[in-house]
Amino acid sequence: MCDSPEIAAEITMQPIKRFDFDAAIIFSDILVLPRALGCNIEVKKDIGPVIETIDKVESLNYDEFAKKISGTLDAIRITRGLLSKEKKLIGFAGGPWTIALYIIEGKWDKTFLKTKSFINKRYSDFKNIIDILTDATISYLKKQIECGADIIQIFESFASAASFTEFEEFIIEPTKKIVSSIDVPVIGFPKGAGASYLNYVRDTSVDIISTDYSLSLDWIVQNLQQYATIQGNLDPYLLAFNKDKALYQTGKILDSLSGEDFIFNLGHGIYKETPIANIESVLDKIRSKN
Repeated sequence: MCDSPEIAAEITMQPIKRFDFDAAIIFSDILVLPRALGCNIEVKKDIGPVIETIDKVESLNYDEFAKKISGTLDAIRITRGLLSKEKKLIGFAGGPWTIALYIIEGKWDKTFLKTKSFINKRYSDFKNIIDILTDATISYLKKQIECGADIIQIFESFASAASFTEFEEFIIEPTKKIVSSIDVPVIGFPKGAGASYLNYVRDTSVDIISTDYSLSLDWIVQNLQQYATIQGNLDPYLLAFNKDKALYQTGKILDSLSGEDFIFNLGHGIYKETPIANIESVLDKIRSKN
């Protein structure tokens, strides 16, 4: 569906039509980028995306880059034309660290043993992969902006897999380069980074920091709010399975974070099992607060 601009645009617009959100995020996938660089990707039932792993850095190339990102770019153009002017359109990409782990592991693996072996045995090759992915991400995001994206989000979904030194070198430094290369607001989401959220928001200069649901509200206020606008961080499991607790936590989030610039969001993606009524109840609570 990511390769069909009209379908991707329609899917992007569905939450706007139903819930009247303030912004839309383009329907796409973080694996569009590695596929555009020559990685073969297959989605397998009950497994998810499986990527043909790379052994040589030279396997990453720009031969069909423009062609293979065109579906997402066209979807952004179409969606921007469908959105009202006051609604923002969010483009995105996966962080270089997360994409590197995908293309080395081949699929999600909680141990990341292949990657850790690769880093320790072939450090220079891994660094080259990160550099290639960083430059490709900048190019990809700039094209999204040209096509109508107002804001960019960087999803560092595997941030929790990085050691402290890996986090500094392979997450913070590439993100800093990406942020400095584009001229629209950037949302950073280093999921599961824990205390390293502080280094990330302080050192990358992201405009907005998307917080996961593992972080306490007090910690967010004390450590992150001075550096960037906060986005987050309702537990999506509460929204899916316990409306009363979701409403209670929504109230706590609003009381704690809405004194400064703030974007209410989930602390991770929404689950398909989430009842529409639960979403509507949380939205009513947020809008009544405003």
